[in-house]
Amino acid sequence: MRVIYFLFLQCSFIFSSAQSIFSSQLKAIIGDSTNKFQKFKASFKELQLSDSVFHSNITLSGTKDNDIMVTKGMTLYRTIVIDSVTERKGKKIINEWQEKILQTLGGRFTLEKTKIQSWNPTKYGWKFNCGNVSVNLDLYPHNPNFPFYWVCLGVTYFSKEIQ
Repeated sequence: MRVIYFLFLQCSFIFSSAQSIFSSQLKAIIGDSTNKFQKFKASFKELQLSDSVFHSNITLSGTKDNDIMVTKGMTLYRTIVIDSVTERKGKKIINEWQEKILQTLGGRFTLEKTKIQSWNPTKYGWKFNCGNVSVNLDLYPHNPNFPFYWVCLGVTYFSKEIQ
């Protein structure tokens, strides 16, 4: 019985420690959004059309492929949570991460379900808004003929306030 109790406590500690790291990193990224993520911007990565993409000097806990995109009207810190999952598994992961982000952001941000629109390939997701800052958690298809999806997380700073 002691072994089970010890394992439970150890797992709880590991989970809370990982949540704490994620929370502090996400708060720091959001906090630097008005500065266009300068604190996290590393070397130039590529040019996508007329938008500049930079490597990030940190990797948000539980994610991969972190980078920063700079456009005329916004700056976006973006990352991949998971790649190559089914739609059902992707939705489950998004709902788990939505709870994790809610715990981190508290009541400062308003939460809304992502609107599915013809011009946006998002299949499912959540958006957290606060003034000029938006945190998006979305499910995207690899392509229309492929049954796999990826889940991404983005923190966007808009030059003008979101209406």
